[in-house]
Amino acid sequence: MRRIKRRFMRRIKRKLALIQDVLFAYRQRRDWPYLAIHKRSLTTMPPWFAIPLLCGHVKGKLSCPAEITILLIHTHDKETFLEKSLRYTGIKNFVVRVIELDRPWCASMRDRELKNFLDSGSCKTEYILFLDSDDVALRDNPAKALQYLKDEDCDMLFSDTAFTGGYDCMPEIKGWADEIAAKSGFGQRYINSGVFIAKTSFLREVMESVMQYVTDHDLSREEYRELRKNGCLCERLPSFPEGVGSGQVIYRYLHPKFYPRMKIDYRGRLALRK
Repeated sequence: MRRIKRRFMRRIKRKLALIQDVLFAYRQRRDWPYLAIHKRSLTTMPPWFAIPLLCGHVKGKLSCPAEITILLIHTHDKETFLEKSLRYTGIKNFVVRVIELDRPWCASMRDRELKNFLDSGSCKTEYILFLDSDDVALRDNPAKALQYLKDEDCDMLFSDTAFTGGYDCMPEIKGWADEIAAKSGFGQRYINSGVFIAKTSFLREVMESVMQYVTDHDLSREEYRELRKNGCLCERLPSFPEGVGSGQVIYRYLHPKFYPRMKIDYRGRLALRK
């Protein structure tokens, strides 16, 4: 009985939090300083409701600058939330790479496909703006991403998050990341690979390093979550981050190597994210 009551209360809290987020989004939607929204409570709602809520102020008004390729990578055979939001805002020139799954999904598949895209030679632009296809809505001019990159004087700029996944196995790098964030005048914020802008030539260099830790036997998303939950991730991966199955974790591992050419948007302009 107590368990049922706890579940019921959790559902009530989630629904109240969602209502609060929706009301906040409605009030702030025209003045938000974010290029994209990557807050799942908002972007996993039905597209017919979420996209006008988040992007209604720029319906049919946006376009992609000629020097930027907007890149989407996913496994779906139909339009994703992001694709619908891009078309809603008027952006039609973006690249979609679809992965055909032959085993359980792991996030590093996306990074492998990103490397394939770069190696294909089909990207002719100086910059790439990557956006997570399932739960991101672009709500402002993509040219701002390029301006943020130039403001930070770097070649690759990630959006930020408070989520610490993966640092369990690299506490010294977390300490370094916290120190850099503190020097920048911000709290504990870390790489979020769901939204980033990068100089294409530098991204090629980064992906060469990333692929050193991507294997044919990477952890699936479910395995990764279960191992973290049970505190067994580091033990399971003696050559961490090799085989971790998460590009975001690998980017975090490589951050000190590529800093200051690789930075985090601590001011949160690229994306709204917890």
